[in-house]
Amino acid sequence: MKYLLLLLFAFLSYTTSAQLKGKLNFIPKEYAVSKKLPLEYHLGDTLIIQCEKVYLINKNRYDLYRKLHANILKPSDSGYHDMIANLQQQLSTLKKDYNDLMANCDQSTELGSEAIKGSIATLNKTNKELGTIQSNLGNSIENLKTTETLLRDARADKNKQNLISGIAGVGVGLLLGILLTN
Repeated sequence: MKYLLLLLFAFLSYTTSAQLKGKLNFIPKEYAVSKKLPLEYHLGDTLIIQCEKVYLINKNRYDLYRKLHANILKPSDSGYHDMIANLQQQLSTLKKDYNDLMANCDQSTELGSEAIKGSIATLNKTNKELGTIQSNLGNSIENLKTTETLLRDARADKNKQNLISGIAGVGVGLLLGILLTN
């Protein structure tokens, strides 16, 4: 048992001394929202992380990101700025064209609505006139039927008068013939 405790003590001493060769560093909670330069640690340093997440990158990756960031922020590289300015100009032109198109659509909708209202009014007027024409046509048909009946009756009366005149003429002719022969 002594050997086991001695072995455990030796192991703990070795690992503690290995950890204490570097520095003991605390990464506070505020580091999660910090905009300061990245922290640098060396071989053997011990980190105690108190914030939710920390990303570690090696020196080569850090140098690459630093160079990319510096190149993006270079004021002498105006190509991107020109491209952004052109895109913004195109965007404002397209926005103006869109607004003009919407105004034309609204105007077309309004004109179409007015045309439909005018067409409905014209159709209502035409429908009313057709009703009047239909009524007049019905009256004309009734008048034609009445006229036809009157003409038939008048022809019948005329034929009766002609027959009576013919019979009377024959009767007068017979009377005259009898009177003249006597």
